[in-house]
This record gives sequence, structure tokens and C-alpha cells, in this order.
Amino acid sequence: MEKAGIPEKLIRPTRICVKGSKSRARVKTGIKQGDCLPPLLFNLALEKAINRVAEMETGLQ
Repeated sequence: MEKAGIPEKLIRPTRICVKGSKSRARVKTGIKQGDCLPPLLFNLALEKAINRVAEMETGLQ
């Protein structure tokens, strides 16, 4: 906050409020079941991969 040029009279009360406080964040990964977007994105990615292999003269080895 000091580096951003915020005056000390605003920084001090903020420090008092925040000092000793704790927080947690729960991170979830994955997708919701029944969502229709992931299969579409998978199909688009797979189509691009298939097209790149088809463009190769030798294919996959």
C-alpha cells in the first residue's frame, strides 16, 4: 500500500483490522456433471489433432 502511494493514516487502520486475521480458500477442480460445454471443447480439440495428423505426409509412427 505504501508503494502505491496510499497515505499512512489509511494504511494504519487497515493493518489493525487485518492483523491476526486468517482466511481459507477452497479450490475445486473439474467440471460439473451434466455440463454440455466440456464434450464440445473435447470434440474441437480432438478435431484439430486429427486434422494435424491428416496434414502430415507420414501420419503417426
